[in-house]
Amino acid sequence: MRLPRYLLVNDRPVMWVATENGGLDILVMDLDTGEFERDMSYLTKSDKQFNPFGDIDEITEEEFKAIVSRIRQQLPQYRNLIM
Repeated sequence: MRLPRYLLVNDRPVMWVATENGGLDILVMDLDTGEFERDMSYLTKSDKQFNPFGDIDEITEEEFKAIVSRIRQQLPQYRNLIM
């Protein structure tokens, strides 16, 4: 399997990355904080083999970075609307 992988799962940024010992970590963006958190449940949520009808898009690293940046720029606006 080729790593890293950059995905959008239901428009949420998800990264599959290799660990130092050759394993796999899955990092998912928390849309409230803009930070990435480990969430191995996305192993099946972000793989078409396990979730054939899921809204899953594999994108380039550059596209991923642009989307993450855009989401992070919008977070303060969303926080102000909620409070």
